[in-house]
Formats: sequence, structure tokens, C-alpha cells
Amino acid sequence: NLDVAKYYIDTGNLAINYCCSGKFANGGIPGGRLTEIYGPSASSKSLIGSNILAGVQKLGGIGIILDTENAINGQFIQQATKCDINKIIRYTPVTLEDCFGTIYRAIEYIRTKKKIDLPVVIVYDSISVSPSARELRETQLPEGYSKADFKRIVGSNEQPGERAKICSKELRKLNTEMEQNDVTVV
Repeated sequence: NLDVAKYYIDTGNLAINYCCSGKFANGGIPGGRLTEIYGPSASSKSLIGSNILAGVQKLGGIGIILDTENAINGQFIQQATKCDINKIIRYTPVTLEDCFGTIYRAIEYIRTKKKIDLPVVIVYDSISVSPSARELRETQLPEGYSKADFKRIVGSNEQPGERAKICSKELRKLNTEMEQNDVTVV
């Protein structure tokens, strides 16, 4: 059956496990696929992501977090999820482009260079706060900047849907990488 995942990763919540896999026990998010968690601020999205990292550890796998908010509290994660934070790989990339590049490099390192064949989960927390590289360059503009300063530092004006276009392009590439390398991204 094409709809059944090879394995599931526990979310730490039986209701979410059931919604994602149809199983309470041994259920969760499907391995080797992309799972999006969304909701309002402070609605426990990061906690669910941390529980998923604990879930991959239960499977003997590798947990990676892209902490773009620079807000991970290791002590809280360890207490709330029983996740071994000493075994979590943490990256703090800044831009959307850096984040996706970090994901691709991590996959290549684990699967190609180290040839590790364990479940891998990458939690990207959170895509919504990652600026594009162009947006980040805007923060380097001096007060009272001129058009020439803008062109020299930033390069171009914002394009309609710029962030959406970057994400759409990168998620298409990421989908192929995940499938070929059996990596789960949240």
C-alpha cells in the first residue's frame, strides 16, 4: 500500500499519533516524509517538535534541530520530553537559504560521507521567522541611506511573493532529498 509509511515517529501525544498514522501505539508522524506543524504563537509547536526528536531517539535515530529562533531551552526539553539533549545536533542558520543549505549538507554528511543508516529527523523551528538573504541585507542599511546605498548593499527591491517562491523551490528539492535518503523533516 503506497499510503503506509515504512515507520512512524512518536510525537509524544497519543491523539496526534492517531491523527497522523491511525495508530495510538507505535504511531506518529510518517518517517521519510515532510510534516508541517502550524498554529498560533505559543501553541506548543516547538514542544511537539521536541517530542518528535525524543521519538526518533527512541528508534535509535538521529535528531537535528534548526533553531532559527535561538530559543531552545535544553533543560525544559529534557524535562518535558525525556529527550537526550546531548545527542541532538543543533544548528542556528539565519536565512531561508542558509536553512535549506544546512538541511542538504546534514543529509549528505549523514547518508553519503558517514554512511549512517538510522532514522533521521530534522526539525526546522521555525520557517516563519527565517528572513531571505535579501531581507537580511536590508538590516545593514545605514540611517538615511540613498538609492545608491540600497542598490550596493541590498541589490534589489523585494519581489512579490519572494519568501514563498524560495520556500516552494526549496521544498520541491527537499522532497526528493527526503525520499532518496529516508529523512524526515518537520
